[in-house]
Amino acid sequence: MGKRQHYIPQFYLRFFSDDNKTVAIFLFQRRLYRSRVPIKSILYKPDLYDNDDSKEQVISHLESKWNASLKRIVAYLSSDFTNDENSKIDESDLLDLYSFICFTLMRTRQQISAISFQSEAFIRDIQDRFPEINPAEIDDFNPLLDPYFE
Repeated sequence: MGKRQHYIPQFYLRFFSDDNKTVAIFLFQRRLYRSRVPIKSILYKPDLYDNDDSKEQVISHLESKWNASLKRIVAYLSSDFTNDENSKIDESDLLDLYSFICFTLMRTRQQISAISFQSEAFIRDIQDRFPEINPAEIDDFNPLLDPYFE
């Protein structure tokens, strides 16, 4: 089995944990409730992004920024903050929150399917309009051909 790569970041799930290690979950289709499930054991797929950790390292860097910003925002909103410089939220925290929401939405199966469908339609359109062009040979099209979107 490959490395566990979480499509819902573990740092985010810890915001819903009493002990920073477990959360309660409800499996809707099976109507099954569990009160203490290890965070590391849920909401992941083996080798979701890659199998060499290249994308995972970039995502991990982003998640560190998002985690710090979310902690400041939560502390500020819950009034558990002090007047020191590290607890203040600013525009970059709000931008981090926005980018986290957007990135999280992009991790859902529905969005991956939609992006994949749009990418394939775009490539088919290019091939229809310019039959002499092979999209696989154009570096700028490589992100559209990424296996993550399969």
